[in-house]
Amino acid sequence: MKKIPLPFLWLYGLLAVYAAALASMPFCPALQRAMIQKFHLRSPSFGEWAFFQFAPSMYGFANELWLTDAPVEPRKLLSSPDQAPSAVHLWTNHYPFWPVTFSARREDLLRTTKDHYVYLRTRFHQQELWTAYRLTPSGRWERIEAP
Repeated sequence: MKKIPLPFLWLYGLLAVYAAALASMPFCPALQRAMIQKFHLRSPSFGEWAFFQFAPSMYGFANELWLTDAPVEPRKLLSSPDQAPSAVHLWTNHYPFWPVTFSARREDLLRTTKDHYVYLRTRFHQQELWTAYRLTPSGRWERIEAP
């Protein structure tokens, strides 16, 4: 019998860990929370964020993004959309910050001389997380506490 080289054993082990994590995700609130935090750029460490980047993340997560010109109480975006008449609401699949980071929309946002506010809501099973960011005209991101 041929001996399997050590690098391949590490690769197979890593694949087994990912497979076990994905299979247990519907039943493990801690894993669900870690995946949601990845979307919001709120993982406790870079290592955890990087680890979860390899896990498929586009299925089952409900990612919503709102862009506004002024700070808004996030829950009012759901219950009273007229509280933020200039809000743009987007559903995104697996990388919710894409519309304001790498798409043409970011260039449009940076052409203005005022701050923009980004509200992100992600849901999966019983888990939900809201995060708010302010985007300055210089392109700097700052996580803020929602008003």
